[in-house]
Amino acid sequence: MRKEHMEMQPTTQQDDRYQTTVNVRTFGAVGDGIHDDTHAFQEALDAIRECEGAVYVPAGTYLCGQINMYQGCAIFGQSAWNVETPAGARLLFRGAPQDTCLIDAGDCYGAVIHGLCLEGRHLGNDVIGIRWHNKRSRVEDTMHLESCRISDFSGDGLSIESMWCDSIRHCLFTRNDGWGVWLNGADIFITDDTFSYNGKGGLMGQSFNAATMTGNRFEYNDGPGMEYRSGHVVHFMGNSYIGNRGPGLVVTHRGQVGNCNALVGNLFCDNATDIAELGKDNCHVHFNSQLNCTFLSNTFLGGTQNPAYAITHEYTWAHVCTNNTMDGAMTQSAFLDMGGHNGYDCYENNLGAPAAAQDGWKHW
Repeated sequence: MRKEHMEMQPTTQQDDRYQTTVNVRTFGAVGDGIHDDTHAFQEALDAIRECEGAVYVPAGTYLCGQINMYQGCAIFGQSAWNVETPAGARLLFRGAPQDTCLIDAGDCYGAVIHGLCLEGRHLGNDVIGIRWHNKRSRVEDTMHLESCRISDFSGDGLSIESMWCDSIRHCLFTRNDGWGVWLNGADIFITDDTFSYNGKGGLMGQSFNAATMTGNRFEYNDGPGMEYRSGHVVHFMGNSYIGNRGPGLVVTHRGQVGNCNALVGNLFCDNATDIAELGKDNCHVHFNSQLNCTFLSNTFLGGTQNPAYAITHEYTWAHVCTNNTMDGAMTQSAFLDMGGHNGYDCYENNLGAPAAAQDGWKHW
């Protein structure tokens, strides 16, 4: 090997590309909750755009309108929030009529948002907390959202459209008027998040493939905990669906059969609390138009407001539902079979009895 190749070192320009960090207060941000800091945030992001650097947001309350992120850039704050209380680096939506979201991260592959409290204050019409919409890119977006609290927006907390290879981790989506998260994408990892008290429901998977959802809580939403419409190769493991006014989990379609999905080791309790009519939605889990789906070793816990059924299902093929426990977690029956099967479904070794049943446990 030639000597000049062996001794080649990165240039200063290459080093700076990954080391440039600026403080938003350097650009005039006040953080008192009164002064409009939108311009300071945008100037800071503009300053690190070319070097793909990062903007640091110290603890404070920043009144802010819509800001635009760029590919390869990061914005990170001092995370100090808890479930009930926002704290640390807080961004309050200012409510200007022209603002449709607080952070616009469209076409921003490689971007990172970390440690922020975003508060919509229910201002505006259908305003989104963070918008990740891919309009031009044909590469894996690999965006990351971590340790953020996104609350009180008049629309969805987070909206993802045509993005792939992203991650959402250790975030709270609460009290948004729309969905906590609205999602249409692929290759997404959703881990250790909480979706609670959202107006339409916790998470809407309009369509997504090759996703992994692990260790999340979907609780006390006004609609379903999660609704998953159409997709393939999705793994749900170790999630909790508790106290939702609609079903805990809806796995359905939007004109295309879902294929090859696995649901293992999840917990369900007190779902469909706002549904009185007997039918497909009066349940913990509803399946519709699913092929090659497994539902194994899940736990249904009896609560104070049990739905009529543990599981309702229709139009399932090669569907395996076995080794689940569900004693006292429903008032009518473990299953409501609405038909449409091909004869190759397997429902067995599901143990339990309806709440207040007089005839003891059953194998369903």
